[in-house]
Amino acid sequence: VGSMAFWECKALEEIGSLDSIVSVGFAAFSGTPWWKEQCAKTDLFIANGLLLNARCEGNITLSDSLIALGGGAFAGNKNLLTVTLPDSVTSIGEACFTGCAELREINMGNSVEHIGSLAFEDCYKLEHVTFSPVLKYLDEDTFVDTYSLTALTVPAGIERVARSNFWNCDELKSITISPD
Repeated sequence: VGSMAFWECKALEEIGSLDSIVSVGFAAFSGTPWWKEQCAKTDLFIANGLLLNARCEGNITLSDSLIALGGGAFAGNKNLLTVTLPDSVTSIGEACFTGCAELREINMGNSVEHIGSLAFEDCYKLEHVTFSPVLKYLDEDTFVDTYSLTALTVPAGIERVARSNFWNCDELKSITISPD
């Protein structure tokens, strides 16, 4: 389901099974009565192994029942400090952590192959990123305005680092390509 696909559809109250959905873009269902109801039920809205919305703070370690983080899943969580992903997660959706201004550390586990655009935009205090060794794709603008990031080690097998990924990362001093 693409970004903003059903955004602000004010009458959308029911959606059938999500069992066949493998990806959900940023704000795909935001503003719908259905979305509001689902998010009110739980702090972690998970469907078919996809984390679609998370309200949490502090240091969190996610369950190995997850396979992906949906677009905007953590967006705007102002008191989130560190996140550790399980090895079962293979992708981080677009704008997943955008606006998590206090986020300081992300540990991606061993299976994340793809990070969506704007995934860490405006994570002003993000200092430490541990990439998955199998990371292949960094979409556009992934770390825009991540002012506190000082160093990165990128896996040797990375295939695509798209445009403007580290724009306005004022403190970024070194990038290392890890050995195979």
